[in-house]
Amino acid sequence: MRTKENKGVTLIALAVTIIVMLILAGVTISTLTGNSGITTKAQNAKKMSKVSSEKEAIQLAVSLAKMEKYLDENNEYYIGTPLYDKTLENGDKWNVIIIKDTLEQYGTDWCYVAKGTEITQYGETQYDWLVNYETGEAKQLEEDYMELSYKSSLALTDGLALNIDATNLEDENWGNIIKHGDVKYSSEKKSLYFDGDGDYLELTKNADFSNGFTFEIYTNLERLKYFNGKDKRYACMGLFCKMPTLESNYLDSMRFGAATDAAEGSTVCRVSSYSEWRGTGYNMRTPGGNIMTAEDFGYQANQDFYLTFIYRVYDSSKDDKSYDDYMKKNNVDKVEYYINGKIFGYTYYGKEGYKDGLNTWNNENCPFFLGVCPWNANGNLYYLKGNVYCTRLYEKALSSDEVKLNVETTQLYRKTLQ
Repeated sequence: MRTKENKGVTLIALAVTIIVMLILAGVTISTLTGNSGITTKAQNAKKMSKVSSEKEAIQLAVSLAKMEKYLDENNEYYIGTPLYDKTLENGDKWNVIIIKDTLEQYGTDWCYVAKGTEITQYGETQYDWLVNYETGEAKQLEEDYMELSYKSSLALTDGLALNIDATNLEDENWGNIIKHGDVKYSSEKKSLYFDGDGDYLELTKNADFSNGFTFEIYTNLERLKYFNGKDKRYACMGLFCKMPTLESNYLDSMRFGAATDAAEGSTVCRVSSYSEWRGTGYNMRTPGGNIMTAEDFGYQANQDFYLTFIYRVYDSSKDDKSYDDYMKKNNVDKVEYYINGKIFGYTYYGKEGYKDGLNTWNNENCPFFLGVCPWNANGNLYYLKGNVYCTRLYEKALSSDEVKLNVETTQLYRKTLQ
C-alpha cells in the first residue's frame, strides 16, 4: 500500500515559527534601541564626542587669550560672562552661579559660557559651561542651576505691595519705615533682629487686596508662643498685621502668627472677625486631609523657615487652574498655608467675612506692622522674638509654582551672603 506523504506545514509549526521570529525581532530591536542598546550607546558616544570637542575648543580659546594677553581691564575678550563673588569690594557687579541641589557656588575667577556663545574657529556652543581663567578648567553645567546677580529679582514683582529685605537696610537708612523699640540689623545673620519686647516696624503704603493676597516671611524664631499678661488662656506669637493702629479693634485686622485658645484651639491667621484660618465651620487640614493640630504649625524654634499664607478669592467668571472642585461647587474662597514652598494646610471660607475686612485694609491710612499683632480680647500685643530675613505682601494669590520660585530664589540668594 502506498502512503501519501504530508509535505505541508502544520498550523502549530507555523505558529511556533512566527512566535520565534517575533522574539528574535524583539531582541534585535531591544539591542538596537534600549537604554543599553547599540543605538543608545551610539547616541551617547556622539554626544560625549561633541562635549569633548566643545570643551577642547573653549580651553584652546582661553589659552590663546592668556598667551596673547587679550584680557584687558574691561574683560572685553573674555569668553562668556565673568562671575564675581558677592563682596563689598565687588559692589554692585557681583554675579554668581549656584547649583541648586548641592548649593555649590561659582564666582570670582570663573566665567559663565551660555549655550549659543560664539567660539572662534568652532562656532556656537551647544551646552552651558563654567570656565576658570586662572586654571584653564572647563566644567559642563549639566545640573539644574541658577544665575544670581545684583540685577536679579529675588521675588516676583507683579502685585508686590510690600517688600522688606534685611540686606537693603544694612546702612540703617530705612526710608519710610518707622522703627519702634530697638530693632537692629545683624551683620552676622544678615537679618533684622527683634528682641520680643516692644520691637516692631511700621510702614504706611497703599494696597488693594480685593483679589486676595499672599503673605511671605523668611525667619528664625527664638520663641514660638508665650503668655502676655495675667490671662493664661492665650499663648500667642505675632508676626505681622495690617490695621489702622495697634490700639484699634483687633477684630478688624489682618494678622498672622500663632494663637492658642484653651477653649477654641489654635489659629495661625485671621482676616476679620468672621474669618479665621482655623475656619468658620472648617478646620485647617493637611494635604492628606487630617486636621492640623495646635501643637504642629510646621516649624520649630531656632530654625530657618519660609512661611507663606495665601487667600485665594474664587471668581466664577475666571478659568483659573488653582480653583479646585470644592471652590467651584460651593462658591467659596480658599486659604493655603505653605512651609518652605510646600503646602502644609488649607481650608475654605465664605466670602462675606473677607469682604468685611477689606473695608479696613484697603484704606490708605491703614499701616503694615512687622513683628507684632494683637490676638485676643485681652488687649495685649504679642511680639516676634528672633531674626527676620525678608517679608513680602502681594495684592494677589500666587500660584504654587510662584510660591516655590520665591522660596528657592530667596534661599539661594541667602547662600551668596554666607
